[in-house]
Amino acid sequence: MAKATDRVDRTVEFWRTRRVRKFLLTERTIELLRHSIEALDSRVFTLQHVQALNLAVSLLEAQMRDCLRLAIDERNSELDAKNEFLDIKIDVGFITQIRSRRFTLGEFVSINTGISTIERLWAALSFCLPYDHEARFPTWCEQNGRSPCDLSKLKGSLAWVYRERNRYVHEFFDDTALEIGESNALDVVAARLRHAYDFLMYVQWLKKDCFSYEDYTEDHPSWGEAGKDINEANKRIEQLIVQITGFLRHEAQDDSYIESVWSSLAKLIPASEEYTDARADFAYTTFGPGGVTRQDVAALARLAGLKELESILTLGLENVRAHTSTAPEDGPEAQ
Repeated sequence: MAKATDRVDRTVEFWRTRRVRKFLLTERTIELLRHSIEALDSRVFTLQHVQALNLAVSLLEAQMRDCLRLAIDERNSELDAKNEFLDIKIDVGFITQIRSRRFTLGEFVSINTGISTIERLWAALSFCLPYDHEARFPTWCEQNGRSPCDLSKLKGSLAWVYRERNRYVHEFFDDTALEIGESNALDVVAARLRHAYDFLMYVQWLKKDCFSYEDYTEDHPSWGEAGKDINEANKRIEQLIVQITGFLRHEAQDDSYIESVWSSLAKLIPASEEYTDARADFAYTTFGPGGVTRQDVAALARLAGLKELESILTLGLENVRAHTSTAPEDGPEAQ
């Protein structure tokens, strides 16, 4: 029982610090791999090559775990219920925490699922993003100015990256250590790593396409002003959440007040997103025929929902700030 409790605590703490962002892995982080590849010595095999291989596999696993979280929690995502990829047993303690929305089922699966082999990587891709990747990936390469590559070649490169990474990380013996300082096939290492980078960016593109909310661009001919207000409201809401969580992280975690605020915030964020989406969808579908006008109505409905959330978070920030500034005076030492 204690072990299960520890797992719950670790899972809750993990998502407390990461729930602000929509995507846990962004292009900015993926770019680290590109920089690592560009920094490789082309004359001799060094520890930098080993580090690049390790970074590539870590990013590949993180990318697919992020997709798992999004695919499972996205209410419009169509999941294959018979897919054998997910084989996770959830004990009663975790069910209780998921019910109370301290973390979601997708968040639980993400942190408790390993993508430690190339087979698991492809199984996760097919589970989260069930597309015709054999046709989509070459098209993505062409559109993004990347070197042409078909899916079979990509699979071979990623399998090589996994295999080589395992050799230098999990199976590092004298014969592998002797390879440091050699200069054989360094072009192969860089080429395979570039394929790993392309795959990460390809999945990032699919992820944004599948799991991002509608983009209300400010230069849209219809909802330009509403779109601008929506984007600004989203920025303010993110800042409020960052400020609130910043206050909470510096307080004692055994404080019942702080604990209740964490729990409430964990419920509020996903619930408010669902409510705002439903509000906009309802406004759009019930308006009837109207073309552009329907989009305007939906955008204004979304903006109204965001303003409500912003108001609640603003009040919450004031309350948390007041509590954290007065708590020491009310504590045992002040008596």
